[in-house]
Amino acid sequence: MASLVEFDRIEKKICEIFHVLELTDFQRKAIKSSMNGKDVLVVSKTGSGKSLIVEEVHAIDNRTKDAVVIVILPLLSIMVEQVEKLVGLGFAATYIGKDHAEDKAILSGQFDFVYGSPEELAGNGKWRDMMLAIRSRISFIVVDEVHTVVNWGESQGTEEPFRAWFSHIGELRSLCPGTPLMAGTATASVEKRKKIMDSLYMSVLTTDVLVDSPDRPNIKLSVKCVKATHDLQDTFWWIVKHLSDTMPHYVIFCKTIKDCSLLYNTLKPKDNETTGLVQMYHSKTLHSIKDEIRTTLSNESGKVRLLVCTNAAGMGVNFAAVNNVINYGPPQDMDTFIQQIGRAGRDGTQAQHLLVYHKHQMKNLEKPMLAYVKNTEHCRRENLVESYGCKNNSKPVGHLCCNVCNEECDCGMEDCTELFNIELINMPPSDTFEEEEETTFRRSTEKQSDQLQDLLQQYQKQLSTDSSGRLLANETVHGFLEQLVAQIVA
Repeated sequence: MASLVEFDRIEKKICEIFHVLELTDFQRKAIKSSMNGKDVLVVSKTGSGKSLIVEEVHAIDNRTKDAVVIVILPLLSIMVEQVEKLVGLGFAATYIGKDHAEDKAILSGQFDFVYGSPEELAGNGKWRDMMLAIRSRISFIVVDEVHTVVNWGESQGTEEPFRAWFSHIGELRSLCPGTPLMAGTATASVEKRKKIMDSLYMSVLTTDVLVDSPDRPNIKLSVKCVKATHDLQDTFWWIVKHLSDTMPHYVIFCKTIKDCSLLYNTLKPKDNETTGLVQMYHSKTLHSIKDEIRTTLSNESGKVRLLVCTNAAGMGVNFAAVNNVINYGPPQDMDTFIQQIGRAGRDGTQAQHLLVYHKHQMKNLEKPMLAYVKNTEHCRRENLVESYGCKNNSKPVGHLCCNVCNEECDCGMEDCTELFNIELINMPPSDTFEEEEETTFRRSTEKQSDQLQDLLQQYQKQLSTDSSGRLLANETVHGFLEQLVAQIVA
C-alpha cells in the first residue's frame, strides 16, 4: 500500500513532467490504484484527462529505471498523436511499424513506451517473444480505447469479428504474470464493462473500476427526424449556405464510408480543390491527409471548416477547435455515439450536437440508442446518462440542455428561445421532418397479375364505351392506355 508521502511525491513528479498544475480527484484515484499494483478499468468521458492517467504509469513504477510500458491501441492515428506528445515530453516512445530500423531497439527494451495494435502484439510471434524476453521490465500493460475489445473483437450475430485479435489481448497477461493492467475508455455500459473484464482476465477482487458520468454539460443535445426521401442538399442546405473560411468548424459523422463519400460530394463546393473548406476522414484516408485534418481542426483559424467522417475520427482524436458535431444517422450503440459527441467542446466552451436521421437508419440499433432517438418527451441528457446507470446532480439551464428542455425553458435569459451556436433556426419548417408512414410492398403471383390485367382491361373498355355502345379512342376520352395497364401490372 503506497503511503501518503509516497503518493505526494509521485503526484508532484507527474505534474512536473506533464506540465499540469494539479491532478483531478478522478486521476488521483486511478493513480493510487496503480501504485498499489491493482488492475484498473477507467471509464471517463472524453476530455476528462483520461490520457494522462494512461501516460503517467511510467512515473509510478519504482522497480527499475529502465521500465517499459506496453500500450495497445486500435488506430495508428492515435498512436502517432500520443507518441509525438510523449517524445515532446522527453520520453523514449515509438510504435511498432514506425521505422523498421527501430525494431532491434524495441526488441531489446530500449523504449519507455512501446505502442502497437492487437494484431502485432498478440498476433505476431516476433512481438510476443519480445514481451516474454523483457517481461521483468514491463511495468504496465495499457489497453486504451478498450471498448473495442467487445465492439471489434466479438462476432456480431452471424457476422465475423471486425478485428478478431482484439479478443486475444488478454492472452498477453500470461507472458507477463503479475504485471498490472490498465484499461481505459470514454464509454462502457455495465454489461460491456463485465465483458471487457472477462476478456482481459481482470479479477473483480484485484481490479478497481472507476466510472465517471458520460455527461458533457457544455454540449447541447438535439435530434431532428427527416423524411427518407429528403434530398441531402435540402437536409444540409443551412450548412452549405454559411460555408466560408469564417464559419465555425463542423464535424458530421456518417455510419459508413459510402454515406460519408455521398455526403462529402453533396456538400463540397465546386472550388473545394482550391479552398479546402470541406474534407473527408475515414479508415481509407491517407495518413498524410489525416494529419493535416487533425492539425487544422485543432486551430481556430484552420482552413477546413466542415469535416465529413466515419467513426475513424471518433476515437482518440483531439479536435480542440470544434464546437459543432452532427450525426447523420445514429450509430448502432450508445458507446460509439458518446465517443462521437465527445469530439465537440473539448476546451470546455459551449458546444452543440445534432442527430439528423431518417427511418431507414433505425435498423439494428441497440435498445439504449433506439430509446434516445425515439424520445421526444423527456430530457435527452438524463436519458443518455441513465442508460449508463449514472445520475446527474445538476444539468444546464433548459435552452442549453437539449431540444426537449428547450421547449419548456422559461429562464428569461436573452437567448432563451434560441438554439445555441448552430443554425438550426434556419432549417426547414418542422413539418419537413415528420416521419413518413411506413409503406409496405408485396410481390404478386403470376396468376394475380393476370387477374389484375383482366380487370383493368374491363375497366378500360367501360371507360371507352359511350351510351350507344360504340367504342371510342382511349386517347381522346380518358388517356387510360394499354401502356399504362402494362406499367401497373408490372
